[in-house]
Amino acid sequence: GIWRDRETVNVSGALQRRFTERWHASLSGQYDWIDYKIEDLKVQLKNPDVKLVDHYDYTDANGNYLYTKIRYLIEDVPHKQMSFIRKTGNTYADGKGSLHPDPVLYNLKNLLSAVRGGYPVYYVEGEKDVKTLEEYGVTATTAGGANDWKKAMALNFVGARVIILEDNDKP
Repeated sequence: GIWRDRETVNVSGALQRRFTERWHASLSGQYDWIDYKIEDLKVQLKNPDVKLVDHYDYTDANGNYLYTKIRYLIEDVPHKQMSFIRKTGNTYADGKGSLHPDPVLYNLKNLLSAVRGGYPVYYVEGEKDVKTLEEYGVTATTAGGANDWKKAMALNFVGARVIILEDNDKP
């Protein structure tokens, strides 16, 4: 991996925080800067009980980082919370950004590799399910949730054998 130092981070648009951080860009995708987003959510929501559950890095077809979706819990709030953040150079900002306006499938690079190799691929309703299936050695992808599918995403599946696994919840 690569070690980098960062001095200034743009937090939630208006807040500025100065610090020096060493973060390691490793294959695991674990980035310390996500912890800063969680800390900022605690301040914004005036609730110290915001906890990171997981994070999901979205990449383009070549594996280049685009943005991260974080999943977090807030005590006494029964449903899951999601937020998009991105790291660009020395800046962390909310949202997916305007550099990649087209919708992107999670795990896109591995999906395209599996399709080219003639392997079956699984389509599921969330990044958590993709990670679970990958632990079993299969390739999976998602648009994020049941309502996030866009027609243009179908082009990534041309020639593929696709197994769709829907969640067992109410639509």
